[in-house]
Amino acid sequence: MCGNNLPSIYHTIQLLQSMNCEIIKLQDANHDALQLLSGTNLRVSITIANDIIADIASNQTTADQWVRENVLAYYPGTMIRFILVGQEVLSHNDTTLWYNLVPAMTRIHDSVRANKIQNIKIGTPLDMNILESTFPPSTGKFRPDIPHDQVMIPLLNFLTRTSSYFFVNVFPYYTWSENPTNVSLNLALFRGDQNSSYTDPESGLIYTNLLDQMLDSVLFATRKLGFDHISLAISETGWPSAGDIDQPGANIYNAATYNRNLVRKMTTKPPIGTPARPGMLIPTFIHSLFDENWKPGRATERHFGILQPNGWPLYELDLIGTRGDGNYPDLPMPLNNEPFEGNLWCVVASGVNLSELGLALNFICSHGNGICDALAPRQECYEPVSIIAHASYAFSSYWAKFRSQGTACYFNGLAMQTTRDPNAISSKIGVNYGLNGNNLPSVYQSIELLQKLNAGRVKIFDTNTEVLKLLSGTKLQVSIMVPNQILPDIASDQEIADKWVLENVLAYYPNTMIRYILVGNEILSSNDTMLCYNLVPAMLKIHNSIKAQNIQNIKIGTPLAMDILESTFPPSSGKFRPEIPTYQVMVPLLNFLNRTRSFFFLNVYPYFAWSENPKNVNLDFALFAAKTSSSYKDPGSGLIYTNLLDQMLDSVIFAIRKVGFNNISLAISETGWPNAGDIDQPGANIHNAATYNRNLVRKITSKPPIGTPARPGVVIPTFIFSLYDEHQKSGPGTERHWGILQPNGQPNYALDLSGLSSARFYTPLPEPTNNKRFRGKLWCVVDAGVNFIELGPILDLTCKEGNGICDALAPGKDCYEPVSGIAHASYAFSSYWAKYRNSNGSTCYFNGFATQTTRDPSK
Repeated sequence: MCGNNLPSIYHTIQLLQSMNCEIIKLQDANHDALQLLSGTNLRVSITIANDIIADIASNQTTADQWVRENVLAYYPGTMIRFILVGQEVLSHNDTTLWYNLVPAMTRIHDSVRANKIQNIKIGTPLDMNILESTFPPSTGKFRPDIPHDQVMIPLLNFLTRTSSYFFVNVFPYYTWSENPTNVSLNLALFRGDQNSSYTDPESGLIYTNLLDQMLDSVLFATRKLGFDHISLAISETGWPSAGDIDQPGANIYNAATYNRNLVRKMTTKPPIGTPARPGMLIPTFIHSLFDENWKPGRATERHFGILQPNGWPLYELDLIGTRGDGNYPDLPMPLNNEPFEGNLWCVVASGVNLSELGLALNFICSHGNGICDALAPRQECYEPVSIIAHASYAFSSYWAKFRSQGTACYFNGLAMQTTRDPNAISSKIGVNYGLNGNNLPSVYQSIELLQKLNAGRVKIFDTNTEVLKLLSGTKLQVSIMVPNQILPDIASDQEIADKWVLENVLAYYPNTMIRYILVGNEILSSNDTMLCYNLVPAMLKIHNSIKAQNIQNIKIGTPLAMDILESTFPPSSGKFRPEIPTYQVMVPLLNFLNRTRSFFFLNVYPYFAWSENPKNVNLDFALFAAKTSSSYKDPGSGLIYTNLLDQMLDSVIFAIRKVGFNNISLAISETGWPNAGDIDQPGANIHNAATYNRNLVRKITSKPPIGTPARPGVVIPTFIFSLYDEHQKSGPGTERHWGILQPNGQPNYALDLSGLSSARFYTPLPEPTNNKRFRGKLWCVVDAGVNFIELGPILDLTCKEGNGICDALAPGKDCYEPVSGIAHASYAFSSYWAKYRNSNGSTCYFNGFATQTTRDPSK
């Protein structure tokens, strides 16, 4: 039990029984386990450790003592049926161990028989690498470096004389994954048939699965040494449910498929056996019960479990073989059956102990033959000065240098693989630059203002020629956007995509540092299903066009709103809305982002989440200003949250995980806080806007990166919304007041986007006066300073669409007096707004001619 998070032995035995398990193999002779197994119907296999084989082989008294302490102390109450001497002894380079194997097995056998026990078999589990040849099966033969006369033949003689089994650890997964081009996955998963079968050219035997091929190669090897009747047992087999990024096919779908089909084969009555030994009963142990987080090596080593460490099944499995495929729930479709093609890095895993990390870093640097030289002061990788950044560099460098010798990206559980270059992502803050105003500074002035703010990126909502030209030669990374209305054309025609890229990217790149192309805006929030289905094809066409130009540093993405989620709280409950087709839209999108190593872009606004429920959501929590005592612990994940943004981001991460993706990176395409709004929009003020954005900048630019509780230590590219207050934006008042700057270029509040300015360098902010929800009456009246000539057509349109709301303004009616365009328009605006504000979201805007007031205009 190689894990620190596994159920108790008592609970484990209950789990085994609930799964209809009949026989269990221990990797040792754990006394607690053997005691608790007493009285159960579980037959038991126990194991003798490699390091005591020599002592047992040389002394019968030592063997007798081991049997007395580990067998007789529990037998027969505990149904011990196998004693396995050692583990894969012939795969070790210790030849002394090889020569001691059969003598140790003989000593143990003699001790067991001396106690008149007849129903315990003695064996030893061997790995498939004892064979020099395994394919075709008829060529199977033992490695010549294993002495046949002194080791292999005595072993086979012992098994024959004692009627025991030749135990083999056999994993078709590794045979397939090492050569997926030439080995059929269907054959490895028992999904072969006569049409996809393999005929051994020498023996003429027909194989419909890879396991039989591997087992028969052992049988043919034993025959070549003169043993025709050796019985086989499988001491370990299984399929991993997860693995490293470069370990194909390690997924839940394949693991469940393999083990379900294995159970069906091995429990068939009469027994099936193998082509070379039909009808043979093959005792079989599935590896393993749990995922075990302490196992070293490649990630698959920690993911062979039928169950998660908490005891919950990774997939359902009935070990007695009576349950057909139709009685199992659907499995998540596999996403990694193809070999990974791309770059990988080995970085610090999330949630590691920094003290342990320091020791690992020191060890690697002292054994890495100069790989840490670049981390010295004034060297190229000294910055950022952080143990996580330095350790990630060291892990990646060491792994890259020694992985060909079998080094795994593990480092005692402190490391993990990633597809993202840890040195490639800038944590500089970006800004959304919109042009919905007729009173904004020139493009040239706007770029100067962005640079003064220390912005690292700028995002525009189109491909404005003037903007892209003037950004040429600056150090601002640029995000451009493909408008929603042309997505169907691009999705259907590669030439249209090529033309768009030619005119909107290649015309400016590389002098203008275009780094992101966002395809559409909040597509999955629209009711246009055809647009949803066209999204990924359009992204793919743009990607193909970019790739054809050999451009490597532009990512393709699409910004999505938080309403793509059905559930966001608690974060661990996050899941996508069911009306967004999972396998036609969401999975293809995530596949694309995963394959191209791009970002899942989100427009995420804690302001709206708070303002819609200010009674239950703490304002300080929304503003990154909450004290530790007011943190929130997710009951599902156990993760602790100190701010609302992290909760919202993690709800998306959990939703992504639920459809089978664990490594998609997030980016924030829009976030911010309004500096003003309508009277009934609480919390929209300068104080809160400055507080939110300053704390956001501090969080996002932190070194090392903070990430989120579910994804700690990662950089999240972020664009603040927005550069300016834009007075031509429609909707409620907040829509026109997200700007860091006023339309004249003056700051609404001071903000340094580099994150270097301390809070004490900022001037005091005006105290907020509207953090509580407004409880009085409101009217919608004509705003001050409007153009009277333009007011008339708006009044006519309002009366026309208002279904009789202007009847009272007719001559002789109640509201005809005073006869004034402003009075009549104020009445019409208030009436229309009162009638439709709740039913269809009508706002007190009316193309900029209206404003809210607390004063009754009729008095």
